Amino acid sequence: MTLIIILVALLVPSTTLAQKLLGNFTCQDLIDAAGGRASRSTDGGRTYVPINVPRPRDAFGQSLLAHDTYLCRRLARGEITGSEFDALHAEKMHQLGGERQKVLMERKVLENQERALQN
Repeated sequence: MTLIIILVALLVPSTTLAQKLLGNFTCQDLIDAAGGRASRSTDGGRTYVPINVPRPRDAFGQSLLAHDTYLCRRLARGEITGSEFDALHAEKMHQLGGERQKVLMERKVLENQERALQN
């Protein structure tokens, strides 16, 4: 029974770091990229695999990336569970989606005002 508990405890951090994010990124990718790593080895150093590095398109993407990296670090330390991670990630995406829509609407209003002034 003790062996099973030890095995579960050893496997939990590796499964939590496999949390999938947008663009087929994992938490391990975000943590490694934030730490400046370009590759990692999963076989004890015999071969190295390039790390999938996220490239946000805009300020909203950068904000989500920073938030997800923070959440991944909390997940790796065991401060939150995978389901809590998913909920916090979804909440941030919803918040940023609303802010993006607001900015797009404001931009559209300004464009319409500019066209009206030109006419």
